[in-house]
Amino acid sequence: MKLQRMLIVLTLVNLGLLIFLLAQIRPVRAQEVAPLLRTRALEIVDEQGKVRADLKVDHDPEVAILHMTDPNGLIRVKLSATSDGSGLILANNSQAPGIWMSARSTGSVITWTDNAGRAHTVKPD
Repeated sequence: MKLQRMLIVLTLVNLGLLIFLLAQIRPVRAQEVAPLLRTRALEIVDEQGKVRADLKVDHDPEVAILHMTDPNGLIRVKLSATSDGSGLILANNSQAPGIWMSARSTGSVITWTDNAGRAHTVKPD
């Protein structure tokens, strides 16, 4: 009989704790804006959890790359920065470079592919 009373008291105490904890639940929200975010890589995902963009330092620590993908995961935009310059690739529907721009210490180049698949290049004099 004593055991039964102890179990009832313990159950009531647990019930009281549960009610207290449930009363403390509030919506989760950011307390403030973080002044700085430091990370080695950043991935942006869509509603289905697919990575749609990533910003990271490549395997070579001198290369930082931003990729943006379409809903099928194909890279459509690639922006890179190195100690020697930068580059931008805009891919066409076959994921081949539709427009490619490069600015390096050796010079700048813009190349684009027309609808017939011919490449055209512009280099400043």
